Amino acid sequence: MIGLEPGAYYWAVARQPEAQPVVVQVSTVFGEDREYWTLALVGSDQHKMPEEFSILARIEECQATMSRSTAKAALKGSNAVSLLDSGSASPQQ
Repeated sequence: MIGLEPGAYYWAVARQPEAQPVVVQVSTVFGEDREYWTLALVGSDQHKMPEEFSILARIEECQATMSRSTAKAALKGSNAVSLLDSGSASPQQ
């Protein structure tokens, strides 16, 4: 697990035939010591042992910006468009 950092996200592939790359997060839910680290499969509640995966690359943090028009196009047909038009930053209750 050289190079892995707790809380960081990585592209990884399970060490089994025909496995597809997945996004994992280094988890310390079972303990802070390296021997207790697991890889949490993002989007599920599954934790796997790091030895079961080959780490492909770290996913670096990036800042994505989206213009109002791009956001409106992406959300077209949803209630969120009216929130963008009203300038509200959070849904109204």
